[in-house]
Amino acid sequence: MQILDLPCGMPPEAALPKAEFHRVKILEYEFVEENMRRYLLLIMLVIVLVSCTSGKTEYFPSQGYSADMAEVTVIRETHMFGFGFSMKVVLDGKVIARLKAGQYVTFYTDPGVRTIGIPDESISAALERGRKHYFAIKTDSSQFGFEIERISERKAESWMAKSKPIE
Repeated sequence: MQILDLPCGMPPEAALPKAEFHRVKILEYEFVEENMRRYLLLIMLVIVLVSCTSGKTEYFPSQGYSADMAEVTVIRETHMFGFGFSMKVVLDGKVIARLKAGQYVTFYTDPGVRTIGIPDESISAALERGRKHYFAIKTDSSQFGFEIERISERKAESWMAKSKPIE
């Protein structure tokens, strides 16, 4: 690459023949375009990887089992719709976990009326001391595509047999 020593204020196009200047500009645009493609690809990859993560968050209830606590299990349906991304599990307005299709999470929390849900839908449920409570994240035909509902222990055990717990 040749470095031009131009007088102050002289535009670079004045030092090169017109055809050579346009060739340099085309190479410059191709270089910029190629770098932009790489950065865009990298950004898309990061977004995909972040949206696919699952697990507990820093707001996950850390209490272990106690007879004075309520046990809550949230199960995400194994379904092809939405299979490629994780769904946030929300307890009292805080994201406590992210579940992929076919995963579930169990946690212990204080009894009382608590709000359990996903980002666009939640349920206020009376959680009783020493009891197990089960909720399912299912696909539906709404605009968001998912809903959460309370399910029976029998149904939950059936779903959990086909699912994996998150650690």
